[in-house]
Amino acid sequence: MSVSTSPFFSVIVPLYNKRDYILQAVESVLAQGYTDLELLVVDDGSTDGSAELLEAHVSDIRLRVIRQLNKGGAGGQARNTGMAEARGEWFAFLDADDLWLPNHLEELAIIALYVGRPALISTKPIEMPTGVIVKPDLRKESCISELNYFEAAGRQIGQNNCSSSAIHREVFERVGGFINVRSGPDLEYWSRVALEYPYALSDRTTSVYCRGNMGNMEQIASQNTDKPPPSLNKLADVSPSLAMLSDKATENPSLFEREDIRAYINGRLRSGMRNKIRQSLPRQARALRRLMFDPVDRQTQVLTIAAWLPTAVLQLLNAGYGLARSRRF
Repeated sequence: MSVSTSPFFSVIVPLYNKRDYILQAVESVLAQGYTDLELLVVDDGSTDGSAELLEAHVSDIRLRVIRQLNKGGAGGQARNTGMAEARGEWFAFLDADDLWLPNHLEELAIIALYVGRPALISTKPIEMPTGVIVKPDLRKESCISELNYFEAAGRQIGQNNCSSSAIHREVFERVGGFINVRSGPDLEYWSRVALEYPYALSDRTTSVYCRGNMGNMEQIASQNTDKPPPSLNKLADVSPSLAMLSDKATENPSLFEREDIRAYINGRLRSGMRNKIRQSLPRQARALRRLMFDPVDRQTQVLTIAAWLPTAVLQLLNAGYGLARSRRF
């Protein structure tokens, strides 16, 4: 089989010290039923022999390994390198410790045809522990919808991720690439793209977000720090995506008058409140509530009540919740 000079998909995999997982990720790409692709693995200065292992075990001519010095962040700079080198019409992303089911690219191609223009597109991701076998979603037809990204992500932040999504080449050429931050570059990018391009989602599950492999978010969550919680006085303090929207609103104040943008911001803040309450940090939860646009929904009202409970009470409630979950599973 020969690789066309302009494949439909350029698959971009950022790689940094994922020796135990990279072969599984790459094999899931090369086993796709849709074969009009090139695969670019961007080794971001790995020190564990990940790239060498890949080159020793995979000889498929569709694979290119690109090496660069480590640029930090959460893989965004490696993705940018891959997009700059890509020859395809659409850029599909896969993290080195996740995997695709065999019909992932086929479903993305169907979504691209459905949208019919440059866009952000995604299938439905599933989150599973590493090593669990997931059966392909082989329904005869899926449900594809063109959605308002901000409304959809305001309801469910993780309804697309870096291993389920793809963008058209024009998106990268116009909007640029991922920012270099340790947490949240993907959510910032999807939001920045959605300000200018449509978003379409399929309800077919074709990508697997693997848990228990000490990925970026798990590493951040596991770190023990004595530093006090950061101040949350403005949207820019909360996350890169909210900082970006805040900057855009400075240039165009009418942005914050949009109901979809307000729904997205409230959704991110509500999710943050929930996390702070689970961490027994009621003061930070209250700080997030103060940044919300009114009116708020019932779920936020319940979280607001919880945020005014004493820290000791929250700690007891969270301990009981954790015990109940451990017994359940």
